[in-house]
Amino acid sequence: MILLKRNITVTICLTLDEMAIDTMPKEWLFVFKKEQNQGDLGNEFLFKFVDFSTNEQSFNLFDMNVDDADMPLGDFFYSVYQMPNETEQDFTLGHLVERGKMRLIEEPLNVATYNVENNRTIYVEEFIS
Repeated sequence: MILLKRNITVTICLTLDEMAIDTMPKEWLFVFKKEQNQGDLGNEFLFKFVDFSTNEQSFNLFDMNVDDADMPLGDFFYSVYQMPNETEQDFTLGHLVERGKMRLIEEPLNVATYNVENNRTIYVEEFIS
């Protein structure tokens, strides 16, 4: 699960290249859909995040910042599409490469932070049972 905080940049690591089409550009469109509204059409939140990985064959790195004030807090399903060009926003024209879940929060929960190379910080959510 991806944990994002509104208006805070978080680095996320995914493995998208294994499902990508080699002849298409590496342009990624992220589509977030609120879990409760999964069947509603036109209720998607679309974001383009730039992949800054230096080893795309192994992993993809994205600095994600969800700054859309209309996007409600809570749990979402996400899909990542490989798009035919950098300006296309119609995800039905893209190639689906990943699906998963994302949680958008306002304030940090119980989160441990770890500093790694290049002054990046990894956030790990602590689950309380």
